[in-house]
Amino acid sequence: MSEIFQIDRAAPEFPESLKGIPRAPKRLYAIGDLSLLKKECIAIVGSRRATPYGLEVARHIARQTAEAGLVIVSGLAGGIDAAGHRGALDAPAGQTIAVLATGPDICYPASNRSLYNVIRKCGLVLSEYPPGTAPRNYYFPERNRLISGLSRAVVVVEADLKSGSLITVNWALQQNRDVMAVPGNITSSLSRGCNRLIQDGAWPLLSSSGVLEYYNYETEKPPAGKTGQAAADLGTDEKVVWKLVRQNDGKTAAELASLYPGPAGQLAGILTVLELKAYIRLTEGKIYIANI
Repeated sequence: MSEIFQIDRAAPEFPESLKGIPRAPKRLYAIGDLSLLKKECIAIVGSRRATPYGLEVARHIARQTAEAGLVIVSGLAGGIDAAGHRGALDAPAGQTIAVLATGPDICYPASNRSLYNVIRKCGLVLSEYPPGTAPRNYYFPERNRLISGLSRAVVVVEADLKSGSLITVNWALQQNRDVMAVPGNITSSLSRGCNRLIQDGAWPLLSSSGVLEYYNYETEKPPAGKTGQAAADLGTDEKVVWKLVRQNDGKTAAELASLYPGPAGQLAGILTVLELKAYIRLTEGKIYIANI
């Protein structure tokens, strides 16, 4: 069984970022790599009922952010939380911290057991609750203040207006952390929270490298594909659209829709995903350009 560390507030391992937050914890319990508590972190949170689009966006943001050396923090919940953790682990040497509303030895939800096991071996599992503590409803909003407190910024991907992710945002604002959100479809309930955050002043993330661009980190360019051959991380439909953009550089979305064999709604979603993967970009003139 993995060793469980108790980290009192006076211990050198206790993160400085948590010492000054409201209701700072007196001690922490952890399994894994304690050195992550001294590194710069970005939180990624969102709906447990995330759409496939939201899951893919969260995973790509987490991966690209982790590739730059930042640690991804989330709460091990289903949906966006899990996608954020997995995106960080997808990156070469990517690192992630799972902050639990249970003791560090209890995986909740149980459906994320395999992810929990990977994180405690390759990352860090953290809690303010001692080993053996079962989940309670009121532990989750309390846990969220640690997610934001550890992080330089909180990124929200898909959230309704009553989402628990907005509790994390409220903590972040009290802690003077930055708040970022991924804009979404105005007809989707899962976009209402993010769109409202942007309306209220949150930084809109328009690409998977948006966090790095905001903080002026060096971003890695996507792997170049051979001429006429899409990169391996693209799905079949994404390859079709990427090829369409490459062959018709400088076209608007409407112009591309007239050339695309599928529904315009499907095209719009794929164009967004290709932007997040940095294969294409949308210029100020509202035309699409292929990056590679």
